Order: sequence, then C-alpha cells, then structure tokens
Amino acid sequence: MNALLYASGAQVKLTRPLREVQAFVDCRYFLLQERMNEFLRRLDEIHDRWRKMEYLRAWGGALGGRVKLSREETAALFEMAWCRQELEVFGSFFPPSASIQLASLTPPTLQPAVEAAEEALLEAGKEAPAKERARAVRSRLQKLESVLSGLGENLLPQLKDALSTLEKKLEVENLPENEADRVMRELLQEGVEEEVESWRLGESGLEKTKIRAPKLQELTLPSLLRFLKGAQEELFLLNPFPEILPPHPMGPQGLSVIREMRISEVSFSREDPCGNLGRAAATPIYLWFLGVTAWWGQYTITLELEDRPTEKILDYENPTLPLNFPLPAHYPLSYTYRIPRQRFRTRVIVVLPRPFILES
Repeated sequence: MNALLYASGAQVKLTRPLREVQAFVDCRYFLLQERMNEFLRRLDEIHDRWRKMEYLRAWGGALGGRVKLSREETAALFEMAWCRQELEVFGSFFPPSASIQLASLTPPTLQPAVEAAEEALLEAGKEAPAKERARAVRSRLQKLESVLSGLGENLLPQLKDALSTLEKKLEVENLPENEADRVMRELLQEGVEEEVESWRLGESGLEKTKIRAPKLQELTLPSLLRFLKGAQEELFLLNPFPEILPPHPMGPQGLSVIREMRISEVSFSREDPCGNLGRAAATPIYLWFLGVTAWWGQYTITLELEDRPTEKILDYENPTLPLNFPLPAHYPLSYTYRIPRQRFRTRVIVVLPRPFILES
C-alpha cells in the first residue's frame, strides 16, 4: 500500500488506500431474518385458517346432529393452522402434538339459477316478436327449475309455485301478437314488493333485519331475479366458507423449524338465544327467501397461550463456525424470535336446515 503524507501548518494527515478487505458476513442470516419477518407479518393468516377449520369441524358435527365444543380438538386445530403457516413461509413445519380428521362438505349454490334468471330477463328485453321471446324465456325458466330441483324439495317451495304461474303467463302461442306483446311488457315490470324479516351476518354474528322483498303472488322477471339473489344471500348463511384449506406448495428454502408453544386455556361462550338461556339445542329461525326453518348455533372461542411462543428456524445446509470456540465444531445458522401475541379469539356460526345441539 502506498502512504501519502500531507502537511498543512501544524496539522498532519496520513491516508492509506485499502485495496482488499475481508469481513465475515453470512448472507443466509438475512434470509432467515426476512423469512421470520414475513411469518410475523402474516400472523393473522393463522387466525383465519384456524377460524375456517373450526367452521368446518362445527358443520361436520352439526350434520350429524351434535357439535362438540372440545378444548382438545380446538387446541389441535390451532396447532395445525400454525403448522400450515410454517410450511407456507419456511417450507417445513414442526409436527403438531395431535391431529383430527376434518369433514368434507360440498356446499349448495344458487348461482346457476341466478344466471338462468338473468338470461331470461335478457331474452325478454330483446328486439324480437313477442311469441319468440316468450319461447326463449320459458326455455331459461325450465333450466332454472332444473337447478332448483337439484337443491331438494324443502328449499324455495313458495318460488316453485310462483314459477308455475309465471310459465302459464308465457303461454302466448294462441294469443294475437299485440296481446302477446302486452304480456311480455307486463313481465318486464319491476313488480310489487313487501316488507319481510330476514337474517344477515353482522359484526356480532347473525342479526335479524327487515328488508323489501318481491311479492311472489305478482312475480315478474326482474322481481324473480331479485328474489333469487335474496335466496342466494340466505343460502350463504348455511355455508359462508366454501374453500377452507387451499393447498400451499412446500417452499424451497431448505429450513427447519422448532417451536415452543403451550396452550394454557380454551373457553367457549354461546351467543345464540337458546345458548344464552342455557339450552344445548340450536335456535330455530325462519329464512323467508328459502322458505325453510333453519337452526342457528353461535359461539365464541377464546384461546390463551401460556407464554409468548418461540419460533426458531435453523439452516442446516449452511453451518457456521462459532468464534472463540476451543473445539472445531459446526452449528447450523439459526434465527429465534419470541412472538408477542398470546390471545386468539374467533366466532363460529352454524346455520343448517335441520336441528342439532351444541354440547361441552
């Protein structure tokens, strides 16, 4: 290295340019840090996945007539949700202490019926002879009836009678063209509405509300579409989570995970009217659009951790040599973090068109 001497009055400055510097920096440490930061940023996803698994477990039990509020099963589901998050972020997971089998549900849907009603309304409004439009509308209504028959006889019984009346109005083949055109214009009107009681999901769970709904005795094509959309919202109450556990591929980071977490307390609190009265049975409610009596069970789960859980990730593929260590030894690079969150809470709402009980 060259040295440069610079003098100015009483001051002297010596500079030595450096051409090569060696430093011990392990870049894999920053990968571990970044993975842990992502895990912390997405901590709420553990709560969401746990909530969905609780829903699935509750529905599976309700279909059998009994929902068991089990502290052991809730703890196992929470641990499974945590493991799933480890797998998604780190590419591996620390095995849970217990596991349970979740039910597989195929939710019913009214979307094909809504689409058929939209097609019927579109056909009725086209620029074409009235009798031709009537035939096209009847074809769409037959498709709609086929969808409804697949849902069972108990759902939408009042709509099936109204559809039969609507189809009779569309029998215009023997009418003069001007009379057929008048019938089609009437079926394109908005229709008469009435005030009815319905249910919706609010901040505190299932809530009763009053809404304006189509009057089925004077059904038109626009009111038919509004009715089906209202029925679709009520059907959503029977299964608000059609996708519970989307698959996540294992990551390529090559990391291992160790977790220290102990669940100290799990508590359940019933919130539906029958539960507030101390009864095990679910609360009966009437769903106006679907025309059925359903049973509603609602409870809140609170899960407490004994201490702040510790998450440790290890990079066995990249061992490091500890400084000032008397023996030649290699240890995996690691990153440890104590997660501050200790309480998780979720609300479960089960609505089924059959009675069931909830037991501790």
